[in-house]
Amino acid sequence: MGLAFGFPAALFLLVGIPALVWLAWPRLRPFPPLRRWAALGLRLAGGSLLVIALAQPAVRSPDDGVSVVFVVDRSASLAPETQAQALDWVRRAEAARGPHDRSAVVVVGQRAVPVRPFDAPDQALPAPEASDAASLPPADGTNLQEGLRLARALLPATGSRRVVLLTDGWETSGHAADEILPLVAAGVQVSVVPLAAAAAGSLQVQAIEAPTYVREDEPFEISVAVYSARETEATVRVRVDEVVAGERRVALPAGMTRVTVPTALRGQGLHHLTAEAVAEEGRAEGIQPVVVKAPARILVLEDRPDEAQSLAAALEAAGLQVEVRHPTRGSRPLDLAQLRAYDGVVLYNVAASTLTLDQLRALDTFVQAMGRGLTVVGGNTSYALGGYAGSPLERVLPLSADAPFQQERGTLALVLVIDRSGSMSLRADNVSKMAMAREAALLVTETLRPDDQLGVLAFDIRNDWVVPLDTLAANGGLGAVQQAIRGIEADGGTDIYPALERAYNAIVGSNARFKHIILLSDGQSWGGAYDQLLERMRASGVTLSTVGIGQDIDADLMSRLARGGLGRYYFTERAAEIPRIMLRETNIVTRPVVMEGRVQPRVGAASPLLRGVVPAELPALNGYVVTLPKADAEVALWSERGDPLLASWQYGLGRVVAWTSDAGTGWSGDWLAWPRFSQFWSQVVRWTLAPAEQSDLRVLLRPEGQAPQGGMEVLVRAEALREDGSFLDRAPTEARIRAPDGGARGRAEARLPLVQVAPGRYEGRFLAPGPGLYRVEVVQEVPGAAPRRELAGLVVPADPERAYVGTNDALLTRLAGETGGHVLRAPADAFAHELPARGERWDPLAPLLASLALLLFPLDVAVRRLRWPGG
Repeated sequence: MGLAFGFPAALFLLVGIPALVWLAWPRLRPFPPLRRWAALGLRLAGGSLLVIALAQPAVRSPDDGVSVVFVVDRSASLAPETQAQALDWVRRAEAARGPHDRSAVVVVGQRAVPVRPFDAPDQALPAPEASDAASLPPADGTNLQEGLRLARALLPATGSRRVVLLTDGWETSGHAADEILPLVAAGVQVSVVPLAAAAAGSLQVQAIEAPTYVREDEPFEISVAVYSARETEATVRVRVDEVVAGERRVALPAGMTRVTVPTALRGQGLHHLTAEAVAEEGRAEGIQPVVVKAPARILVLEDRPDEAQSLAAALEAAGLQVEVRHPTRGSRPLDLAQLRAYDGVVLYNVAASTLTLDQLRALDTFVQAMGRGLTVVGGNTSYALGGYAGSPLERVLPLSADAPFQQERGTLALVLVIDRSGSMSLRADNVSKMAMAREAALLVTETLRPDDQLGVLAFDIRNDWVVPLDTLAANGGLGAVQQAIRGIEADGGTDIYPALERAYNAIVGSNARFKHIILLSDGQSWGGAYDQLLERMRASGVTLSTVGIGQDIDADLMSRLARGGLGRYYFTERAAEIPRIMLRETNIVTRPVVMEGRVQPRVGAASPLLRGVVPAELPALNGYVVTLPKADAEVALWSERGDPLLASWQYGLGRVVAWTSDAGTGWSGDWLAWPRFSQFWSQVVRWTLAPAEQSDLRVLLRPEGQAPQGGMEVLVRAEALREDGSFLDRAPTEARIRAPDGGARGRAEARLPLVQVAPGRYEGRFLAPGPGLYRVEVVQEVPGAAPRRELAGLVVPADPERAYVGTNDALLTRLAGETGGHVLRAPADAFAHELPARGERWDPLAPLLASLALLLFPLDVAVRRLRWPGG
């Protein structure tokens, strides 16, 4: 509780009270003492009460009442009886109002009007048929946003505050969703009472749901919402520029039915979709614009020529533009500037070492910052086999290349080619490079299984087998092998090529599943026919990794050997790092990362990657690379052993899909014969792609409501970004508008300059005088580059108020859900005391004090005029 005065200066009038006593005393002196003091006290009390009332006192108390503004839709989309029911709902709600609750009523049509404020609780509500009343808004429009804004302004600052919206939810101007944030910030809850818009006829096409932008030949679905007043059969037909694109014969129950028609469009530019419903009751149609863009451009990167041929052909058959290349070969290695020309990238069995560090970073930027797509297809040089573990590439993927140790693996043939030149005897940090190389080789021997093969070849200008390539048992056991390794000493020069060729000639004849060579060197070497040797390695399935130590190595050669050998390249200046590096590389090739045999995929989480795919029809695989899913990954397909086969996730602005098998004859022979092979891979790759509209110039067309002079006012908004994602400011921008009758009457397109209103945002408004499809092309001049262009279309209905039937549940649910409100059924729930009180209220005391003062006046007269007993 507390007391405050609105006009405290009036309290100074209390000093005049003694003057009242002095003026009244001569007239009261003749009275007996009791009457004299009673009259004097009454006069002092009345005067004091009037003075205090003039000071406007108020007492503070908790505001436990609920203030409700009813926003009632009275637009023409609602039948008169529905409007009458809405007003009756409001009356019944107010009948359940508590003693401290308050309410006001706002009526919404083309604009919002308060028809009863908070201070007139007994004022009658207008009848819905009073359409000519000047106090009511026009009914030929619906602006719910203005109604919510007005209701928020009317609500008091304290107490629980709620807006109850009675509407069908269909808007012809304004956007009610834009008021959600201001309402939430003000602590105002919005609850809704859904009403149903009346149907304009017995058959009506209410909406056509289709993408605004699609790529040429890209399959998509058109969803047509058809209303029927009674149960019937109808033909739903979709036409594209008057050419039939698909139709279905469907049974329509009474009410709303959604009919899906699959299609694909050809011909770039703006097209109009016409959905037509034909039944015995009549015919109805609706129009929806769609802009067709060029087919998506996909870059397929492969390590070996023609390895991705089957996948590329499948994507091309599905309408995608595909280019296949090697990441580093050619006149210009792949970089970010080249990646910008593509919508998505497919890595087909590409080792991480094939890509340079700059290329790996470019792929990361391509997906995370630019919002493009990446699909990674497995194989024998991918994931753990391709050195993905710990690389920038693994960070982008939904799968971790680290695999559990308990899985089975194939046999291994491993040859260590170790530099024993004189420079290897040099010491650093009190340890020689040769000693660390020997230690690394000893650690490698302890990681191998009995059926694995190991060879150790030491070289300077000559090369010798320290341990011939064979199993440990065949070489005398682990002790004998390690004793031979300890005998390696450093001396002489460096000649790498003969040693590598000898190691290859030995390992190529092995029957092991995996054949791998690790080269360790600290210096430069003479030349050799490395390209031909590497080509032979790739053809025979032999992989090569390199370890460079020190500052004198030929880094270009060592990295080129690793890329050409589909292995990994390591570099260190510290000799003590050699054992750790060698052990890590050995773990990669010896860990059980491949599962081979008959594998039947099993469906995991529901995924758009498998749309239209029947799980029982999925062909079996013959192998895959073992990986682990990351925490946020969505795994669509699993192996029978619980390993991920197909996983996806959102990475920054882009999307990434990982497939752990291949897409060729190695592990996916049955998939190549599957009739849905092309469909499966096209929708996997398409899922990763960004929307078809330009990311650097986006256009929005939004009806703003009926104009006073007639027609619809339309907002044109363009949002522009630079290539680096920053806002593009001060760029000359205009909209070129073509009306529906522009071609028939030969009118030139209108040009509307767009004015910058915010960073990167340009806006303008034009008047659409009549119904139909309006074509708008936004052209923006960019310094130093070709002008940007983006198309958009807008359909202006002939009668916006009668374009819909039923209730816009999506909008009403969003308004209630995001502001903490509910869908109300019982009128009494409008004043439910479930909201926290906001502040405290001040109750004025002036009326009470003034009333008491007026009551004391007749008592004063009575005391002075009436004859008292004994007086």
